Amino acid sequence: MSKVVVLYKSKYGSCEKYARWIAEDTGADISDISSFDTERLGNYDVVVFGGSLYAVGIIGLSVIDSRTTRKACWHRTQCR
Repeated sequence: MSKVVVLYKSKYGSCEKYARWIAEDTGADISDISSFDTERLGNYDVVVFGGSLYAVGIIGLSVIDSRTTRKACWHRTQCR
């Protein structure tokens, strides 16, 4: 079975709520991206990220993008 982590950055709480639902339903680990050690990303087979979409992009996603050497296919979904 794949090792999964759900990471999120939530400004008003919606993304956190969705992240918790996903983690509960899948048995995944969960963490706010602000407190997650990105060096641990290599410990996971699947990384699910949720963040609010603004004109400048998805908040929090730059933390993952700037610290990963292995690129993946991203499926981006906006939390409302």
